[in-house]
Amino acid sequence: MSIASPADDQRNVHVQICAHLDDDLYFMNPDLLHAMRSGDRVLSIFLSAGEADGKNAPEGSVKYNLVAQDFSAYYGARVNGSQAAYTHMGGYNMSASWNSETITLASGALVEHVFLEDAPHIGMLLFSLAKRSGAGSVTSLHRLWEERIDRQDGLLLPGSPLTSVQSFTKADLIEDLAQLLVGLRPHVVRTLNPLPERVVETSGDVASHDHLDHEASALFAHAAVDRARHQGLVTTVLTYRGYENKHWPSNLDASTLREKHLALSIYGRGRPDRPGDRKVGDLIRKRRYGDSCAVRRSTGAVSLLQNEEGSCFAFGALSTSPVMWVPGAAPTTDVEVTPHPMTGVRVMSDLAATLTPRGLEVFALRSESDDPLQRRTLDIVTAQRSPEGGFTAWQTLGNPYDRKAWFKKFGIGSPVVAVGGDDRVYVFVRNFGSGLSCRIADKDGAWGKWLDLGGAGADVDLSAVTARDGCVYVFGSTAEGLLCWSQEMCGGGFTSRALAVGGSAGPPDALCADDGSLLVAWRAAGTGEVTVMRMSSLDGRWTAPHPTGWGMGGIGRIAAIMDPHRPAVWLASRSRSGMAEFACLRSDSLDCIRRGTAELAVAGGLAWAPSREGQPLLAGVTPAGNLRFCPTGQLTQETNR
Repeated sequence: MSIASPADDQRNVHVQICAHLDDDLYFMNPDLLHAMRSGDRVLSIFLSAGEADGKNAPEGSVKYNLVAQDFSAYYGARVNGSQAAYTHMGGYNMSASWNSETITLASGALVEHVFLEDAPHIGMLLFSLAKRSGAGSVTSLHRLWEERIDRQDGLLLPGSPLTSVQSFTKADLIEDLAQLLVGLRPHVVRTLNPLPERVVETSGDVASHDHLDHEASALFAHAAVDRARHQGLVTTVLTYRGYENKHWPSNLDASTLREKHLALSIYGRGRPDRPGDRKVGDLIRKRRYGDSCAVRRSTGAVSLLQNEEGSCFAFGALSTSPVMWVPGAAPTTDVEVTPHPMTGVRVMSDLAATLTPRGLEVFALRSESDDPLQRRTLDIVTAQRSPEGGFTAWQTLGNPYDRKAWFKKFGIGSPVVAVGGDDRVYVFVRNFGSGLSCRIADKDGAWGKWLDLGGAGADVDLSAVTARDGCVYVFGSTAEGLLCWSQEMCGGGFTSRALAVGGSAGPPDALCADDGSLLVAWRAAGTGEVTVMRMSSLDGRWTAPHPTGWGMGGIGRIAAIMDPHRPAVWLASRSRSGMAEFACLRSDSLDCIRRGTAELAVAGGLAWAPSREGQPLLAGVTPAGNLRFCPTGQLTQETNR
């Protein structure tokens, strides 16, 4: 059986690259489940054996002291658990058989490919890298990435067709993953978080909020995607938060969370004749980091704008590279637009775009290389559209921590941008201290220094908007609610204030309404329900949070736009099933008057485009990497209220 995707296979291909068996279940579900249920091809690549202490029993339990240490057997139990969970999520009988074969990689090493006998489009690739070498020394993915070890050996799985231990260098692993991606041609690649939060402990040590091997697996994956990009790979890369989830409110509703916990429970139980990972046990709910599914730094999101001539431009990232979609005039029929690459940088987030006094400008979070020192080159870059229609070379705006320790540079978020009433361009990022940093360009394009605007507790993804009076506002989510930074006068300094809204479970989106008031939308903690509130343009007071009764269990950013022909606001997001969903609210009462779903499967985020006449257009990146425009008149399953 060839691992490569057949040229005539019309199914979307989803590839997950994880450190351990169960990482996908904890951090990428329900996205993974919906990919399986849709009939798409799903292949998860697990780099580490994750054999831990070799005891298949919960630590601290009576059984733990009675179970013999057997690293290979415990690794086998984890594989059994993943096979059971995949069988369940795919909707197959739990007694369904799994087959196994060896695959020869570009380096000449062998890995094991396991797949459902009756559904070979669902499978796993096991690199089986061990935590201990044959000589007994401790090894790990992050040591391999940082080149503290030359190579990492594998662990033989009981009953495996592999008969000898395989070994990988850092270069081997990147190249092997890259060539797998070239052959698989995935539409979506899911990874863990290559930029997890870090904190400075009281001892002065720098600690990560995530498992170091989670981070390393993501760095290997992104390096492989970047290499495969040069061989023609076009894919949406989604990065998911790991252990950090436990520090943030859940963004899943009760039914979605039960479904996710069930898959993890089955992973713990295993198959009828083979035990699963018994260390999971009752820890599923206690650990809490499986209670969310959070895409980081808005990967897969779309930034869309319209110039004065009525032409639309959209920007995003595919295969870690910036791309642009140019549909021209806002389409009025259902169309798809292919991406155009914007070469020159490797990006770690979505793109922010805006119209400035100098024309159209684009901003991104750049990572220059895939070597262990890549974190030292993380910076914000910008490019400007030239009169000839192309873009200038990328210009670095640096990092708020250019002269600081690497871990502070490592902690910045995605850029957002706004043009103030004074025609100055403001670029904002969440900084290492979880507050806000800003750099401002004057009317002539000269950039000032990075400024620290204060605040604390914000997540990495922000939203910026310019009010009717020219003042700029920035919003960020916190575990307790929202943070708002604002100018008291056009061109003035910024102050921050906390908005107590009961916890925010996702990035906010903000816009300026026709009457001059500001609207901000976010996902409520514990349900993911989209909630909105308004700030009056008269006295600056905020209304109470207003639940919309819509969006529960959805994931990712919310997109908002004012209706050009009536007092209403349109909202859109990715639903719990991975489809685009929308709602239309009265702009005065914020009551929902219409909602529904679109026949639009989206790999990442959504955006609204203004139309020349009629209702706005919904735009989303398809699994094929195209930007599809869907007029709201063609949206289905509508509910009028």
